[in-house]
Amino acid sequence: MGRFTSRKPASRTLPNRSDPAQDTEGFNSDLAGRVEVVLVEPKYQGNIGAVARVMKNTGFTRLTITGNVVIGDEAQIRSMGGREILDGSRHVSSINDLDPDCYLVATSSVSTVTGRRYRRIPISVEELWGKIRSDGNRYCILFGREDDGLLNEEIEVCHYFVSLRGNPDYPVYNLSHAAAIILYKSLETAVPSNPTEETISGEEADRMVELAARALISSGYPGHKVENSMVMMRRIISRADLRKKEYFKLMGIIKVLSGSVRNKGQ
Repeated sequence: MGRFTSRKPASRTLPNRSDPAQDTEGFNSDLAGRVEVVLVEPKYQGNIGAVARVMKNTGFTRLTITGNVVIGDEAQIRSMGGREILDGSRHVSSINDLDPDCYLVATSSVSTVTGRRYRRIPISVEELWGKIRSDGNRYCILFGREDDGLLNEEIEVCHYFVSLRGNPDYPVYNLSHAAAIILYKSLETAVPSNPTEETISGEEADRMVELAARALISSGYPGHKVENSMVMMRRIISRADLRKKEYFKLMGIIKVLSGSVRNKGQ
């Protein structure tokens, strides 16, 4: 393979380009127009199709394949719902033909290959998505060959290097599995459980604990155990990150139980 050129994209937010991915609703609609998945000289049609399927699962649409690779029937079959991603994929000779405005991300599941140590300090998958989500730039995530991965000279021209952790006895992931792990991780920050619903305040948490304490005391619960129980309840509430709707529902339940205890004691 020939010498790879140095790439230094401008450190700025790039203008939006016309792309169907920008209109995608659902998972990763904010990233689909900026992130390109690049398969570097893949050898197996099944892996190509599986990656397209994972891209569909995770909301990404831009697929580029380097080398003299023709998409065949097996790739189409394995792609399932991602068939349109294969149909719209871009084919280039090498990573030198990728968009010069893109930051290149090398991926690997091992730190050494046949005794050669990569001269890069890897970042975690979580760090990668943090960078991508925060700066608004374009990124190409490179997945290497099934047998040799990415060459050192390819890794050296990349701006970031992501290494997947694995069992030291067998750390090498299949191409499509590595893609699935990395692309799925993007969803963990892309889809909050309920971003619009407000969580309760510290004052409301204290109010719930106090109400529960009064209910316990009214029920005849041993006084020396109440304080420890309230400490535990505070810990549970803080970890639960309660939403307003959940808070009012629980407060209603505690009030009903408290009223029932008082009625029985009369």
